[in-house]
Amino acid sequence: MYGTSPAGSIAVRLNLIWTLMWHNFVPRSSREGMILFWVFIEPAAQLAILMVLFTIIGRNAGYGTSFAMFLLSGISVLNLYTTTSSAVMGAVTKLGNPRRLATVGMFAPALAVAGFRLTIAVVSTIVLFHAVRQVQHLESLSIDIVACVEAFFLTAVMGLGMGMVRGYSRMFVPIFDRVYGIVSRALLFISGVFYVPSFLPPAFREYLAWNPVLHAIDWFRTGIYASYPELVLSRGYLIGFAVGSVALGMALIWHDRRRILQ
Repeated sequence: MYGTSPAGSIAVRLNLIWTLMWHNFVPRSSREGMILFWVFIEPAAQLAILMVLFTIIGRNAGYGTSFAMFLLSGISVLNLYTTTSSAVMGAVTKLGNPRRLATVGMFAPALAVAGFRLTIAVVSTIVLFHAVRQVQHLESLSIDIVACVEAFFLTAVMGLGMGMVRGYSRMFVPIFDRVYGIVSRALLFISGVFYVPSFLPPAFREYLAWNPVLHAIDWFRTGIYASYPELVLSRGYLIGFAVGSVALGMALIWHDRRRILQ
C-alpha cells in the first residue's frame, strides 16, 4: 500500500501538509478573502508608512544609496518572522478543537501555516524589491539569491519554532506568552531594521547580538549588498536558535499531546 513503507508514510504526510498549506489560499468567505488580500498588502503598507515618516525627518539610508531598499530588506525579514510565529501559535492553540480531524496529526497544521506564510513573504518581497529597483533605477544592484533564500528559510523555521513554543505557552504557561508579547514589541527597534548593527559601539553590539532576528536580517542583507559589514552576524547562532526552537516546540507539544487534545 502507498502508506505502509517509511517512504510512503513520509509522502502521505508531505501531501497532507501541502494540501493544508494551499487550503489557506482558498477563501471560504468574503471576510477571509479580505484577510488574504491584507496578507499581501501589509508589507507594502508598512514600507510606505515608514518611508513617508523617515523622509519627513530626513533619515538617510543606513547602507547603500536607497533608503527604501535598505528598509525593505529589514522589514521583509521581520514581517516574515512575526507573521509566521503568530500564525503557528494560532494553529497550535487550535489543536484541541473538537472539530479537528484526528488524522491531521500534531504538527501538520503548524508546518502548513509556516509554509503558507513563507510563500506569501517570498512573493510579496519579490514584487516589492522589483518595484523599488525600477522606481529608483537600481538595476545595477547585484543580488545573491542563495544568501537571501537561506536567510528567509531560516527565518521561517525560527518563526515555526517560536510559534510552537508560544502556542504551548499560551495554553500552559501564559506568563511566558505575556512577557514575550511585551519584549516582541521592541523587535522593530532592536533588530537592525533602520541601521547597520556592525556600525554600533561594541557595547551595544554585544547586547543586540542575542537577538536572532537581527542575525536573520543581517544575513539577508549580505545577499543584497556585496560588501555588507558582518561584525555582528553569526550564521551558526541563527541556525542553532532556529533548529533548537523547533526541537523545543515539538518536544513540548508532543510531551503534553494528551492534555492538548482533551
